[in-house]
Order: sequence, then C-alpha cells, then structure tokens
Amino acid sequence: MTRIEVTSFVSPDWIPQLADGDEVARRVPRREGVRYSALVPNMKGYQRFRASGLPAAAFFVSASESHNRENVNRTIREHLDRLRPVAERAKGDGIWLRAYVNTVCGCPYEGEVAAPRVVALVRELLDLGADEVSLGDTIGVGTPEQVRSLVEAVRGRSCLLPFRDVERPPCP
Repeated sequence: MTRIEVTSFVSPDWIPQLADGDEVARRVPRREGVRYSALVPNMKGYQRFRASGLPAAAFFVSASESHNRENVNRTIREHLDRLRPVAERAKGDGIWLRAYVNTVCGCPYEGEVAAPRVVALVRELLDLGADEVSLGDTIGVGTPEQVRSLVEAVRGRSCLLPFRDVERPPCP
C-alpha cells in the first residue's frame, strides 16, 4: 500500500471512538514511499493534524444537500466556506490535500445525484486547492454504467484535470 488514511481529527464530543486520533497518528510506524494522511473536517481538526506530523490531509463534502446536512449539519455552501480556510492553510503549509465527494451516485434522502452537480463540486474542490478528488458512491447504489458515465463527465472537462507544472485552464 502506498496510501494510508490513519485517522480522523473529528470532535471527540461527536465521535468519541476517534478521541485518540492524535496518539494513533503519532505512533503509526512510518514506511518510506507511503503517504499517510488523516481526515480534517475543520480548522480545529487541522490544528490537531499539524501537531501529529502527518504529511497529507483530507476533507469531504457530500454531492447531495440533504446528505451534507445530515452528515455535518450544514449546507454544501456552508461546509465549503468552512473548509476554505483549512485548505488555504494546508496549501500554505505545503500539505498535500485530498478531497472526497460523497454520495456521487445517489443519496438516501434525495435519490439519484445528477452528474453536473458532481462535476461542479469537483471543480470547486480543485479551486480550493485539492491535489486529488475522490468520488465516492457512499451508499453503494451506483451501477457500473452510472459510475463510468460520471467519471467520463469529470474527465471530459480538461480544465478539471490536475495540472502539476502549469496553471489549469479556466473552466467555462
């Protein structure tokens, strides 16, 4: 394995099982060539993450408004606004950043999620500074054709591809 997400720096008040994430991150054996990361949902979590010494961070947002509200108690826009300072700080600190988009194929509250919504969200996450965006069929309702079509929709927008050595062209 070359990538391991070690823990999540979420509030122990909400998820007590992850209260020891700081210790887990500090004690995980490090192996050359492996990128160790942790989920960082807000600035307080980012501060804990930085103290852990891990080199990569991740954050998430749902493609469905209802799922995002149920999961983090805020709209997608409110959640992205809360993540923006985390992403800015991470990029300023030289931290590699992954963004997860959840419920890309369907939502338990809204049903199917439209591909253009996912594409727009991927664009926004890359604009926030994500080095990588992961598409997640969180509830497992996507069909192979739906997933293929969604990946093609994202890939079809060359302005979304991660350009490492040149500036990304603007998306229309």
